[in-house]
Amino acid sequence: MYALPSESDIPVSFASAPLTARGAETHIVANVDELELYIDYNYADVRRRLNNRNEILPFTPRHKLNFTLTYEEEGNWRTGVEAFYTDRQFKQNGEEGRAYFIMGLMFEKKFKYFSLIFNIENLLDERQSRYEKMVRLVNGSPRFEDVYMPLEGRIANLVLWMKL
Repeated sequence: MYALPSESDIPVSFASAPLTARGAETHIVANVDELELYIDYNYADVRRRLNNRNEILPFTPRHKLNFTLTYEEEGNWRTGVEAFYTDRQFKQNGEEGRAYFIMGLMFEKKFKYFSLIFNIENLLDERQSRYEKMVRLVNGSPRFEDVYMPLEGRIANLVLWMKL
């Protein structure tokens, strides 16, 4: 039988590191008849002072850009495409991760009391395991890589949305 470790079994240490953050966020919405476009841009420069070094905070991409374009026939159906760009980011060990781009498609058919929504995510099949091994053996023990981008490939789902 496996027993969960107690808090005393897990070594934990926290570094006191002051953070400085600069950034900006922009959100744009444009409508033309049944078309709607959303654009979001986020800039973040987050740094920590650790061991007398000023370093970029891990897992904090400097640039993120999101696009969503939808077309809707009011009360009947709606379709859309999404695109997300995430800039490179650093892992805990200081290694630089990749920038990546993700796309998705959605279709919704509306009925009187419910809607059916079909969604496909990560059409380009971006995943971290395509670029690096996620588990490495170090001195005979497994070492798991930091996760900074999707681990799964394409995902599709069907949703039944009911109006009560």
